[in-house]
Amino acid sequence: MQGNCITDGPAAYTNNQRCTAVANQQLYAYATMYNVETCCDYVTINGVAYRGSAHRPWNVLMRRGELIHWRSDASVTRDGFTVCGSTSMMPAPP
Repeated sequence: MQGNCITDGPAAYTNNQRCTAVANQQLYAYATMYNVETCCDYVTINGVAYRGSAHRPWNVLMRRGELIHWRSDASVTRDGFTVCGSTSMMPAPP
């Protein structure tokens, strides 16, 4: 975790990754970068799986104590993700 963001790392993610983070306060989660395999690699927030680059999280309300999960499967990899949190909603992405 870096500041208010979490990421899979500085380069393309690898196979079979798993990560879980907890919101320490109520926030709105939004992906500043999101390039993951559509079928099998995803971030889950509040039970909703965000799959593929076109379906990235944006202004997803997370209450204190709620979890964000990341998982990748054993095949194709992509550039990855950076998901940040803000106490207020973000403007629509460009």
